[in-house]
Amino acid sequence: MLWDTIALLTLFLLMTTGRYLSVHRSAPARLHVPLTSGRLLLRQPRRKCFMLGLAALFPALVLGGVGASAWRAGAGKAGLLATAVAMLVPLAASVHQFLSAFLHRIVVHGFGIERIGVLTRRMVRWDDVASFAYNPFHRWFFVTTSHGSHLWLPEDLRGIGDFAAVALHRLPAAALRGDPAAREALEDLAAYAAAASHAS
Repeated sequence: MLWDTIALLTLFLLMTTGRYLSVHRSAPARLHVPLTSGRLLLRQPRRKCFMLGLAALFPALVLGGVGASAWRAGAGKAGLLATAVAMLVPLAASVHQFLSAFLHRIVVHGFGIERIGVLTRRMVRWDDVASFAYNPFHRWFFVTTSHGSHLWLPEDLRGIGDFAAVALHRLPAAALRGDPAAREALEDLAAYAAAASHAS
């Protein structure tokens, strides 16, 4: 019982610490990136994906240890099954994060924003953007389309400054008027990216 309690406390601490680090300790964004095949390619910092992958992997290992202890103690099949499922959820999240480090990207076209994930692919046309907001706490842009779907763009994406410059010209005027803070954030990022481009 004591070891189960320690394992669960470790699980809780790892999950909350990983979440705090992902929100508050993100590395500064690389604002300017060269074009790839004539397109703007935005990627998350791999360090962040690895950190989140490890934060999910440790709870899976802890739950695996709890399950092994329960199996040796002769626990029932229902309890073992529940522990196995609980272990597989963070394990799947960990694998997803490690794959995202290499596969996840945002491709910016002249006609829209394409999000390419580990298993999914999705396009949002500039003309379909109904609102464009900015969350200063989580440091991401929140896109809502005219169809009601959403897209999140973290501020720490590599190339976010170049994206900002494109977005200021491509986003519908009504979407930019909806959140003055979002427009200001785009203008600041675009200016920093232009300065970085000229410096290099």
